[in-house]
Amino acid sequence: MGLLLQIQVYFDSISGLGLELFSDSSAMLIVEVDKPPVFASGCIQPHSETLWKIVPDFTGGQASSCRQHIMHFSKSALNKPLKRLLEENPRLEKLARKGLSIETPLYFERSEKQDEVSPSTIMNKQDPEND
Repeated sequence: MGLLLQIQVYFDSISGLGLELFSDSSAMLIVEVDKPPVFASGCIQPHSETLWKIVPDFTGGQASSCRQHIMHFSKSALNKPLKRLLEENPRLEKLARKGLSIETPLYFERSEKQDEVSPSTIMNKQDPEND
């Protein structure tokens, strides 16, 4: 079956949210993070849940080095999910109201050895926002 790729950002690593609405009925959601995302791959399994495996950055290093991640949507596709997310998560609602900081660097500082994240750490991670 088909290979799926996923970029995972945990709620507790989100440090800013921005939203741009355009006249052509599109929207741009900007998610600013204080830790690089985690990357996963999985295969579509008919009649069963997709099993995700942690993999190295498949974006050529772009997603690992950028603090801001931009997603484009139609306004109608973003309205309900974003509204519900902000209602359910007061910290993210506060960040959305605050907007993005122009003082935050756009890129993470490069070190000789980037922090390694083990698959077991990711799979066992619990988001404190959802406890």
